[in-house]
Amino acid sequence: TFSGGTMLGTGITRAEGGLLLNGGIKDIQGERDLLNASGNTADWTTGQIRLLDQGSQLVNEAGAVMNISGGSRSLSGGGGPVGALDNMGTLNVNLSSNTQALAVSTRLNNTGSVEVQQGRLNLGGGGTHTGSFTGGANGTLEFSGGTHQFQAGSSITASNVEFSAAYSGASTFNMNGIYDAGSTGISNAIVNFNGANDTVTLKQTGGTLGGTGTLSVSGQTQFSGGAMEGSGTTRAEGGLMLDGGTKDIQGDRK
Repeated sequence: TFSGGTMLGTGITRAEGGLLLNGGIKDIQGERDLLNASGNTADWTTGQIRLLDQGSQLVNEAGAVMNISGGSRSLSGGGGPVGALDNMGTLNVNLSSNTQALAVSTRLNNTGSVEVQQGRLNLGGGGTHTGSFTGGANGTLEFSGGTHQFQAGSSITASNVEFSAAYSGASTFNMNGIYDAGSTGISNAIVNFNGANDTVTLKQTGGTLGGTGTLSVSGQTQFSGGAMEGSGTTRAEGGLMLDGGTKDIQGDRK
């Protein structure tokens, strides 16, 4: 059980019999790793976690499960370069309602699976991903800062996906895997879709939609502001609304 205080140094705390994260603020500093071992379950129910240094890590091993439940909270860093949440197992976000949010301003690297069952998962620190992200009707997956690199073999299959720069002022998303969403919103980010990508609805009010691939929209496409650029195609297959302010189409975009 880790309810408060600090873990620091260059060592590893390896939880091999289950891990409970509750209480108040919990700090991980230096090059310390807190690791949920394979075959075990971690439950994060309350309180903020801070990864205060670049080498500080919260690790969910392959074969391990981490459940995040309850109300809104954050996984954050300090004033300089911050640590990472490395998920190689299964990470479940199931908050108490769809208005609650988990704000992650550290890096999140996902080689396993992340499922947003209920609530909002804000990813504001970037990361590299070869695994899967899924989300149901009561969950929202928001890429809100940093650079997110989705490599070949990665996937997003979610009901609600948003791209913004809410947490860092700058956000870049590069999709080289499979993208299949219910609703897609772009408000203030650079979003590059490479390959074949699908969404039911698209609403772009700002930011940049680019990449070399095709984004096929089976429902309504609403383009209110921002830019579409690159050599790819935005294919409006269910109706197109052009409203709002200035809308730019650049490069070889169709």
